[in-house]
Amino acid sequence: MLTIDKFLRTARKCGFKIEDIDESQEDFDIEMQQYTPAGEDWWTTLSWNKNEDIRDKLQEYINGWDSDEEAEIWINMRGKNGVPSSIRELIDDQDWKLEQLKKLQRRLKAFKR
Repeated sequence: MLTIDKFLRTARKCGFKIEDIDESQEDFDIEMQQYTPAGEDWWTTLSWNKNEDIRDKLQEYINGWDSDEEAEIWINMRGKNGVPSSIRELIDDQDWKLEQLKKLQRRLKAFKR
């Protein structure tokens, strides 16, 4: 099982800022933040049970990622409040997020199970 310390160190090396760690007896919730190339202040929360391996939960999150759906959130705000006006740029930004998650996952896989 991957330790929380190894996860946090690896996430930081991948450019994530760890904003909050909520630990109960059975669960972890970790809020992570990064700025995207298009300037979004991206926050994501990973949650998992201490009996689970975070790599498995991260893989589930990656498998469920849909860049089109993520970009759709911003469509009505295009060109306002710093949101890019280009749909392509919005989608590219979401693809970048997915690549950041995959990079984190690749680095975490280097640790023994």
